[in-house]
Amino acid sequence: MEFHCLWLTTQSQYKSWRALLSQFPIRLTHQNYLSYAQTNSALNRKKVAFCIWSEEEFHNTPKYLQKLLVKKQKPSLLLVKENRFALNAFQLGFSHCIDEIQVDSLLLPSVLDMLTTYFKPKNKSLFLQKKLWFTDSSSADKIYFLPLEKTVLLKKGKNQQKVYSTSGNYVSIFPFEWLVIQCENHPDFYKLNAKLLLNIQHIQSLKKGNRDSFSLSFSTAEKIQLSNKEGLALRQFLNPLT
Repeated sequence: MEFHCLWLTTQSQYKSWRALLSQFPIRLTHQNYLSYAQTNSALNRKKVAFCIWSEEEFHNTPKYLQKLLVKKQKPSLLLVKENRFALNAFQLGFSHCIDEIQVDSLLLPSVLDMLTTYFKPKNKSLFLQKKLWFTDSSSADKIYFLPLEKTVLLKKGKNQQKVYSTSGNYVSIFPFEWLVIQCENHPDFYKLNAKLLLNIQHIQSLKKGNRDSFSLSFSTAEKIQLSNKEGLALRQFLNPLT
């Protein structure tokens, strides 16, 4: 998958903000709105997946481009200089809005957040419906398609995530939320905490350790320690009638 961004901003902003997305985990193609300014082709471009607009340029763009947000329901981000304008952002159809003062720290996480919807099972292609797909940590061009039934454990790290499976283990810079949402509503997956999603079909044992912990073992020989609260919650999930 490629994400194509329609930029509505000045050239200087475009250059600096694009650099802030250099760590985007998938190939990102930037579409400069100036190339569409004289036509309405942008409205019909399926390849435009999301939009990043600056407050400065919003008022300078043709009305049909402004209506792109509402008509096509594209995930969109508005960067503003004045708080009073931010109050109108969501009424104008923007899904995200951040202050330009915070662009260095918030641009990348904001874009990652607003694209999470593309990974919902209902929005994935038929081929990917029962697969977990993600890129390798060393290359955004190396993509894995892991069947959900072979997925054992997803673990969130500081800068990258770990994917454990019956066919091997992987490391990816995919946002943890992009991985978790692909397993949304699947009966075999249980989110134990904010950093751990597990497939209950691969649990081998859950044993009480000392007074404050549990030991969780998987069929792949992976073992993790759980707090007493986590262990009790998982045991209740696995055996709701006990």
